[in-house]
Amino acid sequence: MTEADFARDLERSIEQTKELGYNPTYFRKMMAAHGALATAQRLLTTPDVSEGFYTLARLQRIDLTLEAIVLKHAALFTAEELMTAQQRLEEARTWSGP
Repeated sequence: MTEADFARDLERSIEQTKELGYNPTYFRKMMAAHGALATAQRLLTTPDVSEGFYTLARLQRIDLTLEAIVLKHAALFTAEELMTAQQRLEEARTWSGP
């Protein structure tokens, strides 16, 4: 899969989140400014989970998170980035939010 495929999957996820009543405005601005791959890399290197991740976890839609989409496009990411994505998803399965 390519970076363009990754970007398309993120765009599809954004459309689905909007159908749930959540519009990830800040995430969309980051993607417009930096591109899909760089945005993902930036978010995966921060120690804190994004507010969008929390929102999607509360909606029980972690399948729409950046982290879930990153794992589907593993070839584009480092082992550390993939580990971070996986850990966040595993934690979300047992977490109920802030």
